[in-house]
Amino acid sequence: MMVAILSTKISLFLGTSPLPLPPAPPTVGAWAVLHEVRSDWAQILTAMFLFAAGPGPLSLDAWLARRRSAARPLSGMPSALAMPSP
Repeated sequence: MMVAILSTKISLFLGTSPLPLPPAPPTVGAWAVLHEVRSDWAQILTAMFLFAAGPGPLSLDAWLARRRSAARPLSGMPSALAMPSP
């Protein structure tokens, strides 16, 4: 991610980018870089959040684990054959 930012944004700053210029002014310089780096910044912050928060209880993995544990009988026997203890 950092290599992509550095390789594209430095040339945009200097005005020597082989990529097409941004559609809205400014097209070169610091403001153009700040305008174009917003999606990269969002991706970095999202990756940092996921790294710090971990999977968490709202993740798809946690939902599947809860679903599997709810479907599994507690005694190890099929639920139709399980007898309540007196």
